[in-house]
Amino acid sequence: EPAELENNGASVVTNLDVATRGIKTLRYFVCLFMRNNWSVCEKRHKEGYPALSVFWTQHTHNNISRGHYLKDLTRIITTKNNSPIVLVTEEKSEDEEKLHIDAVKLDSFLPNSMDSVISLGNDLESDSSWLKEIPSLSVGYENVKDVPPAFIIPGLQGSPAEYIKPLARKLMYPILCARIVEHKNTVAETAAVLVKSIQKVECTGPYNIVGISWGGAIALEVARLLEAEGHKIRIILVDAAPERMQAIAQQLTKDGTFDTNLVSALLKIKMKLNPSSGWSELLDEVLSSIPPQLHPHLKTALTSLRNSLTLLLDYEPSGDLLKGEVSLIRPSGASEVDNCGLDHFSKHTVKVHVVEGDHETMLWNPETARIINDFIV
Repeated sequence: EPAELENNGASVVTNLDVATRGIKTLRYFVCLFMRNNWSVCEKRHKEGYPALSVFWTQHTHNNISRGHYLKDLTRIITTKNNSPIVLVTEEKSEDEEKLHIDAVKLDSFLPNSMDSVISLGNDLESDSSWLKEIPSLSVGYENVKDVPPAFIIPGLQGSPAEYIKPLARKLMYPILCARIVEHKNTVAETAAVLVKSIQKVECTGPYNIVGISWGGAIALEVARLLEAEGHKIRIILVDAAPERMQAIAQQLTKDGTFDTNLVSALLKIKMKLNPSSGWSELLDEVLSSIPPQLHPHLKTALTSLRNSLTLLLDYEPSGDLLKGEVSLIRPSGASEVDNCGLDHFSKHTVKVHVVEGDHETMLWNPETARIINDFIV
């Protein structure tokens, strides 16, 4: 079973890696189901050896037979992609059911430089407000209170306002950007605090909620809480389906060392970190080689990112399906009939739009802004 492979296959895969490196005729090296061995495939890929780790999401695993896995395995292995890791999701249409192959890339999900991490820390330290208006094509919320604003919950790529600025500049409505300045125990509890801030701005609906990247899970819970109070909502997710975002974040749990993997990924650290260190000790160890004046900003940002990712990894949707309209915008190469598991959240069919760009650059595409402008009520 996949769970047994996950727990017991690490040494086997490592031994196979070593044993097969001298076989020049080897064309494929494929790990199925085992997230714990993503690191082996990544290392092989970087060194020019064949390597591919294939992981089926839980929803897909529960709904497609093992025979279907084997039937599609050849297509999965031979599909050209630049990532040694692929996420496989279920793709449904009226006349067929098949698998959709999605490259999983961690680098576009997190800040891609130390400057971006520091910028996030600076932003979080600047004030404690949960909402901040950012410039758009609108003259501003205070000047047009009869025009519905859009509440945007952004991803983790840097300072929230800076991260979504390319998109906000093309939106016709007042834009209020969420700042998660305090993490509660769960996504739902964190969303509940954000709802209070939203209702101080707009005491009644309809509410337009936009979730981007990591922000999708928070956005869905915000929408659920507002609906529970009797308000109308509309929600649009920009490559922010929680199931897909969780699969990307799971890359940080490989080898069972989430904290050290996270710090290494964010700060591009080459030094060997002690995986048994507590979070405070790990930060002290890492920051010892970084200029002291940057320590407060980095500590704030790293701790916030750790808390955000922990919330996402632990997130499970509630049983309440949304009555309001839900739409999903996906990047180039995605399928228009794959809603990435959002049927677990909505009573209605989720409309999927595909725009040019990747997880990050799709925010700059005018088509993304047009879809959102048309969606807001």
